[in-house]
Amino acid sequence: MKISIITLAIITCAFFLLIGCLTFRKSDKALKKEMQKKHLHYSIKYDSFENKLYRYLEMNTFPEAPTIIFVHGAPGSATAFTAYFEDTTLTNHYNMVILDRPGYGYSDYGHYLSLEKQAEWIKSLVLKNFKQNPVFLIGHSFGGSIVARAAVLLDTAINGTIMIAPALDPENEKYFWFGKLGKWKSTRWLVSKALQISADEKYNHEASLKSIEPDWGNLKTPIMHIHGNKDKLVPFVNLAYSKHVFDSAVLEAAVWENDGHLIPFNKVSELTQSIYLFVQKHTK
Repeated sequence: MKISIITLAIITCAFFLLIGCLTFRKSDKALKKEMQKKHLHYSIKYDSFENKLYRYLEMNTFPEAPTIIFVHGAPGSATAFTAYFEDTTLTNHYNMVILDRPGYGYSDYGHYLSLEKQAEWIKSLVLKNFKQNPVFLIGHSFGGSIVARAAVLLDTAINGTIMIAPALDPENEKYFWFGKLGKWKSTRWLVSKALQISADEKYNHEASLKSIEPDWGNLKTPIMHIHGNKDKLVPFVNLAYSKHVFDSAVLEAAVWENDGHLIPFNKVSELTQSIYLFVQKHTK
């Protein structure tokens, strides 16, 4: 019994030590080292928005080519999409930008910013730095709802948006017990700031989605919703929700059979091809 209790205590301590270290981010120095090792060439930049600095990575090769902006989910950072810097299907044709969402990575790490404000930052960033070229937004999970909102705010200033397994339906927000570790005051200190912000977003998300729900019908630019029908984190019913709230003239729905939530990581080549075709189709 003593051995069992000791073993359980060790496992518990190891678990909390692990989740306390899960920052899901890389420093500028680490990114530069990775660039050198993989022979990649992109810039690490910071943008000022409402007196805060937010980081993004930019591979700007073609002065007149479309710009693709990637937005990660929760938790996460720009490193979630750096594999796409290595795929020539995109890099040989387009400029690429990957954001550290506010609160994550090196974008005011550990400080919560609402869905609406994050979308406003994306709008501001696009209008300041990328409006001269066609712009496409790509978002995964929570990033999917953020790019959709940014698309509404940007109106016709962008060419199109792709949401990958987006959490859009406020009536089908899925909650997990371990997410409360970052919410409860008694356990919040045990987890990393990335997981704390993830919890903040999760428990404000339903209300945020309800507040912007009336505006989905105002979207005027093409939007594609990709969803795996085996998604256990963001229910597949979100695709039906998109069909209900977005104008059928702008929505393209894609069911990925037998795929789950991690499409951007498990299906890089397939997703890259879908992005390429979408951008080609909607570039004027």
